[in-house]
Amino acid sequence: MTSVEYIAKFKEFMLRYNVNEESLVTLSRFRTGLRLELQRELIPHDVNSLDQSYQLVQELERYLKTNTVAKRFNLCSNDLRATTFGAKPNSAPKSSYNTSKPKKNDKGK
Repeated sequence: MTSVEYIAKFKEFMLRYNVNEESLVTLSRFRTGLRLELQRELIPHDVNSLDQSYQLVQELERYLKTNTVAKRFNLCSNDLRATTFGAKPNSAPKSSYNTSKPKKNDKGK
């Protein structure tokens, strides 16, 4: 679920159940429902209102999304396939079968 979708559902919940609580409690409730990556990114920011939190979460999500895409495709590399799948760009693929000759078992002969 995107932050925009979560914010819409959170606002709907607040209206539907006529939540009347301290703003810090509501803010804490909002933070708790966020994805962990957004919760972690929100911690160092001094957020005191829901509106401020809504805006910041959307900005953080956009930032994380663009950085994830850049890291995934490693835009500085010419070999996108290798970096996309986590291999080192100049490494040769490893074979999954054994190419060595079977060892001779001389037991009992």
